Amino acid sequence: MDCKSMKSIFELKIDDIPLEKKYIERFKSRGLSTFFPPQALGALTLFNLPIIDKIVEIDQKIYSDFQIPFFKLFYEKVQQIDLDNPPVGDKLNHFSSLHENYLFCIPTGVGKTLLGMLAAIKALPQKTLWCFTLKAIANEKYMDFRELFEDLGIKVGIKTGDFSSERDSYLKYYDWIVTTPEAADSLLTSKPSWLKEVKLVVLDEIHMVRDTERGFKYEDVVAKSQYHNFNLIGLSATITNAVELARWLDANLIYSDWRMVPLKKGVLYGRQIYYSKKKMTSFRRISPDDAINAAITFLENDEQVLCFVDSRMRIQEKARKCVKLLQARGWVPNNDISIPDTESGVGEILNELVKYGVAFHMAGLSLENRKAIEDLYRDGLIKVIWATPTLAAGVNLPAKRVIQDGYKRASRGRWVMLPVIEMHQRWGRAGRPQYDKLGYGYVVARKSSTDESGERLTKEKEIARLIDKYVNGTPEPIRSKYLVETNLFCSLLRCIRANYARTINQILKYYKFTLSNIQFPKSREIILEAIEFLVENGFLKRTPKEIRSTHYGNLTSDLYIHPLTALTYSKAIELISDKPDPITLTFIVCMAPDAITLPIRGREESDCWKYYENNMIFFPLEIEDSIQLRAVKTALVLDDYKEEIPTRTLEEKYHINIGDLTPIVTRLGFVPWLFNAFAKLAAYHKRTAIIPRIEVLKDRITYGVKEKRLPLISIRYVSRERAIALQNAGFETVESIANADLTELRNVTVKGFKLGNWAARIQKDATRYFKMGKDPRREYSPEDLSAPQTKIPKLPKKKPHSKIKQKKLIFYD
Repeated sequence: MDCKSMKSIFELKIDDIPLEKKYIERFKSRGLSTFFPPQALGALTLFNLPIIDKIVEIDQKIYSDFQIPFFKLFYEKVQQIDLDNPPVGDKLNHFSSLHENYLFCIPTGVGKTLLGMLAAIKALPQKTLWCFTLKAIANEKYMDFRELFEDLGIKVGIKTGDFSSERDSYLKYYDWIVTTPEAADSLLTSKPSWLKEVKLVVLDEIHMVRDTERGFKYEDVVAKSQYHNFNLIGLSATITNAVELARWLDANLIYSDWRMVPLKKGVLYGRQIYYSKKKMTSFRRISPDDAINAAITFLENDEQVLCFVDSRMRIQEKARKCVKLLQARGWVPNNDISIPDTESGVGEILNELVKYGVAFHMAGLSLENRKAIEDLYRDGLIKVIWATPTLAAGVNLPAKRVIQDGYKRASRGRWVMLPVIEMHQRWGRAGRPQYDKLGYGYVVARKSSTDESGERLTKEKEIARLIDKYVNGTPEPIRSKYLVETNLFCSLLRCIRANYARTINQILKYYKFTLSNIQFPKSREIILEAIEFLVENGFLKRTPKEIRSTHYGNLTSDLYIHPLTALTYSKAIELISDKPDPITLTFIVCMAPDAITLPIRGREESDCWKYYENNMIFFPLEIEDSIQLRAVKTALVLDDYKEEIPTRTLEEKYHINIGDLTPIVTRLGFVPWLFNAFAKLAAYHKRTAIIPRIEVLKDRITYGVKEKRLPLISIRYVSRERAIALQNAGFETVESIANADLTELRNVTVKGFKLGNWAARIQKDATRYFKMGKDPRREYSPEDLSAPQTKIPKLPKKKPHSKIKQKKLIFYD
């Protein structure tokens, strides 16, 4: 059989998809003219096109040469797989004809988001809610969607922070709304008026439901979406219990472990790579560090490499060692490559590294630095990136080779091996379809390793253990974390507050929409205990007919904070004086379970304990363990930040990176959100005297300025640096800016650059404020911060569906 004719059997042309011509042309203009399986099967399913029924036999040589999947589409096989995994519960194997839900379980990099886009286009003119795991990914997809479709009439909006339902009304103007699990759950809880216009919810990386802290948000989003009769599209990597997840979503399952670029997995030990217990390859020794040795070898072969390390300090150390090795080997730096300059000393380090094609990537970097590294890597100017695991779950940066340096991490005071699913997810980045015939994933073995019993392992046993677990092993099944006590408190309170359930039976019915119900169906007692906790602590109250949320519970739910956060703040509000020290208020906010706190190094722990014990007057809440001690360090950092201490000084003093502060401060960080919650709880407890102090402190930390800068910060286009520069130049007030000579304003220098054309915009906004007859400094009123009395209308009960059809489970391999 001719190779070209065989390949055509597996192709589906974009012209065959029933889309409007403008979308077809846009896809084709971006190089998406052909869908290869499993995208082809996904498109066929979404648009009800005839399924390919030809059986094609391809010998192994052609398969490996042309990367064409060897599969057969047999309904008999589908039915057999369904019998092997019998349904759990009544009618869970049935599928409503009014809802076409799909779960796509396919490997990384073969078009999962593309399938979501097809479904979202098909749902127009009704709205689609997109749910991405991280804010960084959501922002990236938001920009991609706008670039692709906005000029074609699809309006794309985004909501990733600010959990206030009062600010959600603007989203009614958009067709596609990009969110995170937390933001999506907030929208479904607050029930804005435009929610009735939503038809589809697309859940990216739905296998992250396994995450202990955030996974239950996915279950709440799914449960509430099914309550509203939304269609669901789940996108996931290949997992072992995909059928179980499909039953949870009430979805047709489309499953494949086929990759566009096949992945070859191995164990790196010394200068050998073992692909099996007998098969291995060798390369020369350049460095005593096995990971660095391999990375430099591949770099000199002009190959791109991603190296994952579970430590921020180690990735910087290894990147520097790589560059020193390249310098010793006579490499000439490319001085045309640079990273945007920041106040951070890390920017200077990166600028030296990237000239040799090496960089490191972590959450601690500024957004500008991370984006610059990703762009340089995509352009091929950076060859080796040392990264923390956040990159594996986030940005799309495929490489020919992926190296996992180290396979253990600390968990509850002991070292445990990484789960197979995490290792495979990181290796999934290997293989670039446009360049590589094969992708390679390696785990670096330990030279002196022990097993679970503490027995020392020989080289042969260590290699055999890693090959059995990671190379030949299968990923662990996805398990729900919904019943974790703290997760259950949040979910139940918001469910009752939003009228999704009001009786025990309704709560148990809501629970049936969760993955936890399929995996742990006998959980009634656990749920009843959680309800009792919420009742005892004043969040819920029982009446003869139902369970209702109290005023305190409503406030906690509306603020989108954890019930334990509300209890922490309420206790602190009772203890503090009417004129608390700023460090006290900051510490209280950082003690909440919802707060993001800065890590403490081993040698810092004793210093923090000592500081806490010597200054307990400032810390009204008792600290019980080292995890809570992180609140002290975070409070000290934020206290210095608001006093305009230079960023580099903070990095050196507290051993942090500037990017560590990004999720804490800024308008989308936890500082504005939790300080606002703290102020409203103070109003609820009638401690109005402390509210102005809380609000002023919130603004100071958010913008990192002294109090005298706040009037200028309220002007549009005036950042922290510009406020400092303007006041240093003599423009102390809004009035002085409004009445200033425009030429003088243009000449104000900020970080070496003049304001220039920005001066006219700043002056225009300052004039507008000045004409209002008051400074833009907020006038805080306790009445404005009183607890909301929002009434959430009850939705009509769903009518049972009469038309039921058998759920399809479509497999191919």
